[in-house]
Amino acid sequence: MLKPTCVGKPIEGFFYKIVDPATDKICGPNESGELCIKSRFCISGYYNLDSSDRFDSDGFLKTGDVAYYDEDHCFYIVELVTNCGVLLEGILYEHPAVKVACIIGIISADGDTVTAVVVKKAEVSEEELVKWVNDRVDDIKKIRGGVIFVENSIIPYTFEKYGLERLGGSF
Repeated sequence: MLKPTCVGKPIEGFFYKIVDPATDKICGPNESGELCIKSRFCISGYYNLDSSDRFDSDGFLKTGDVAYYDEDHCFYIVELVTNCGVLLEGILYEHPAVKVACIIGIISADGDTVTAVVVKKAEVSEEELVKWVNDRVDDIKKIRGGVIFVENSIIPYTFEKYGLERLGGSF
């Protein structure tokens, strides 16, 4: 029987694993990580595109979903791996030295690396801000790309005054 908020149980012909993206360690029950799936029905790549970063060394597709399973093998989706920017920006805004904050993904050999772009209103170090955020979030959401300090006029905004996530290509 399925439980409330459970998205389902494993089905025959599919293999699943939850992996901590920071360590590549396979997670156990009730441990959040990236959901990876494999079956003979899954695609092995995209035509004419390098999709090697979408698959792990065992051929599992990295779904981009943060998930976990419980002792009964019921799966739960927590959020998107790449969609934790609002949470991290909110934590940065709680710091008294932060005037404006934007979270971006910087492309690296390991995929997108979470990086903060910050306009300061008081003196603060990169190390202090990284610790401020990382002490408050799960390992999967930690800032690993550091902090880029910029002047206020450099961060483009939408009409709602949110920093644009596409900013990543600008650095």
